[in-house]
Amino acid sequence: MELEGTETGPALEGILERMSYQDVGEVIEKGAGRMPGFAHLSDLARERVRGFIVNPKRVKDEPTEEIGYAHCCYVYLRDHEQLPGNTPPWGTLNSIDLATGETVWRVPFGNYPSHPDLGFGAVSYGGPVVTASGLVFIAATPDRKIRAYNSDNGEVLWEADLTAAGFSTPAVYSVDGKQYVVIAAGGARMGPPSGSEYFAFSLPD
Repeated sequence: MELEGTETGPALEGILERMSYQDVGEVIEKGAGRMPGFAHLSDLARERVRGFIVNPKRVKDEPTEEIGYAHCCYVYLRDHEQLPGNTPPWGTLNSIDLATGETVWRVPFGNYPSHPDLGFGAVSYGGPVVTASGLVFIAATPDRKIRAYNSDNGEVLWEADLTAAGFSTPAVYSVDGKQYVVIAAGGARMGPPSGSEYFAFSLPD
């Protein structure tokens, strides 16, 4: 297949000189001008098309009866209860001594909403903030909670429920001498619910 173009279609040779790799993928999926989109194709198929367009000499896909395997994005191995197929813990919060590189403590971090009491941890998206008094505030887990940990030993000191998962890093600030912790509860990354709320917490007066 040649990429020099036609009377009605532009040449695709050297396309990365005119468009970004991401933009090429969006055109393949959504279409542009007279070209229809190909959203009905699988992610893997569209990625193979994009790979050929940007570098046709590298892609060789001869007909075969053999089964081919390819990795695209994240692939999670789940059991019949939709829990991770690997041996737990499935997510941990860790404290590492930067001077020695040694792990000071490691505790299971979060739970899956379908099994809130397993205590084996869960996948997480988001980071912590650490206060001068030794508190570690972090949400990040699909169980829609924000927690405060003791930075000395990883003990959970406090937790609160959110309307959607806080897949983000909390912010800490103070107003008139009073300190606040704020988290964006957007959720959606691992499925519903999604949200658009911010939660602010502080000690009572």
